[in-house]
Amino acid sequence: MKDMISKIAIISTKIGKGSLDLLESLTIPADIRTEKLTELKDYLGAAELVYLSTCNRVEFAVVMQSGDINPSSIRNKILDFFFSSSNVSGKANFEPESFQLYSGHDAVKHLFYVTASLDSVVIGESQILGQVKECHRLCSDNSLSGPILDRLFAAAYKSAKLVRTEAELGKYPVSMASLVALKTDGLLNNMPEAVVAIIGSGPMTPKVAEVIRKKHRHQILFVNRTTDKMTQE
Repeated sequence: MKDMISKIAIISTKIGKGSLDLLESLTIPADIRTEKLTELKDYLGAAELVYLSTCNRVEFAVVMQSGDINPSSIRNKILDFFFSSSNVSGKANFEPESFQLYSGHDAVKHLFYVTASLDSVVIGESQILGQVKECHRLCSDNSLSGPILDRLFAAAYKSAKLVRTEAELGKYPVSMASLVALKTDGLLNNMPEAVVAIIGSGPMTPKVAEVIRKKHRHQILFVNRTTDKMTQE
């Protein structure tokens, strides 16, 4: 596994590093995700690729076919793919500091941190492991991932389970949606006629609406720049 680790790179951006526009531009719609990731894998000349996209991060785990791993070069090619070709998905301002670049053992450590929710906005939140598994499964089922990344992700899942049990992170499971509910409960109880506006149409939108609806009967409005994604939801 030692030789395999040296071939792994991860290119990451998340809230606090990159802008919302950058994350949105790097987010591939679900209905064309397999097609675009296959194109990206070929464009990079990668042997394996796993793409992780959540409401607050986008990451690319890559194993190159040959040569030394150069995360900066991989990042630049990813940006070329999204912003300088027919695959352009949007416009966003970004700097080198908008990305975190990992290779070798640092990439392995980063993936373990992410999967165990130690790199989340809310440490110990319960959704990231399922999101990682779903993204990995998509890539594995469509021959984008391979033996090196499959083995790495399997080890990350075991590590995440160990962290949650030994550190008791799973004793009081939390999620971004549940935290929103805690913050809004008092306000909504004191303002029975208030209208709730949820901005954006990411995967957190229906979850937040659901936790609010369970306790409150307030009108909920969904606000987004376009109607397309709202219709898909």
